[in-house]
Amino acid sequence: MNPVWFILSIILLPLTTVQAVTYKKPGDTVVLSPGSVTSPITSITWKHNSNLAAEWYGGDMIDFYRGFKGRCQLNTETGELTIPKLTLEDSGIYTPEINNRVLATTEVKIISGVSKPTVSENCDAEKTHCVLTCEGITTDSEPVTYTWWSGDVVKSQTNQLIITKDNTEPSFTCELENPVSSERSREVLNTFTSSSSSSITDEVPKPTVSMSCDNEKTHCVLTCEGNTRDSEPVNYTWKSGDVVKSETKEFKITKNDTEASFVCTVKYLFGSESSKAVNNPFATNCIPECTPWASSIPVVEAEEEEEEEEEEEEGSEIKNKPRPVVGQFISCFRRNSLTM
Repeated sequence: MNPVWFILSIILLPLTTVQAVTYKKPGDTVVLSPGSVTSPITSITWKHNSNLAAEWYGGDMIDFYRGFKGRCQLNTETGELTIPKLTLEDSGIYTPEINNRVLATTEVKIISGVSKPTVSENCDAEKTHCVLTCEGITTDSEPVTYTWWSGDVVKSQTNQLIITKDNTEPSFTCELENPVSSERSREVLNTFTSSSSSSITDEVPKPTVSMSCDNEKTHCVLTCEGNTRDSEPVNYTWKSGDVVKSETKEFKITKNDTEASFVCTVKYLFGSESSKAVNNPFATNCIPECTPWASSIPVVEAEEEEEEEEEEEEGSEIKNKPRPVVGQFISCFRRNSLTM
């Protein structure tokens, strides 16, 4: 290289240094500092890549540009630029210039949080080893790292974990992490130590409750229902408040049950889900709005006809007013339950 050009290239090098990368996620706030500055500050400019983001030349007027207008703050005493409500478009290199002196730049990377990872399993035909693969959505979330845990012990730091009969740990979890977030998978049983035919269980969905009553309305059966396929074994618990009423899928109630409501909880190996509270139709304080499952119970036609006749007498305005099915059921149910 020509010695003259070499000397010129040294002279023309920017007198700035790049600080460490700052990671943030969308919606966060970042405060960019110019570092140590000489007081008093008489002028400030901040550039986002090669474009002006903010500038101030004394006085009360601070100018912000493009997407920074209307949401940023500039501290004229320290030179700090505050950017709230970050978006992916805010990623880039930020360069401060204080008193006509260019200072150290900061690179900001806006990335999304990682998703909750899932685990798939693939074993060889002879069942001598299995490969657990940790998978998750990493779009706009890089860089990400994978960590396999068994309890508090790290087993691997790749997206796959190979296990054999020599692995005696009862279970494993995979952690997906990036600089702004981390998520862990559900626990996965060790195929070589578990008595279950499948080491990976699906999540149990939130259970729902159906009700069936006898014709005389002497009792009703509440059934806790949900898709528990591939999630066995599961256990059912019926509670009223903190009191356990039953530990079966079906729960029979009569007029002797005076509790206001009941909740069904489905427990599986690594978690549980509970239904919404179901109000007791035998309770004296039951109101129409408290029984969302009432519409599944047949309404006696004779009672409907009687109510329609009453509406006709009250006038066309009331007649045309929609009647909730739940209210029909409660009225019908209460009249029939007077003889209980």
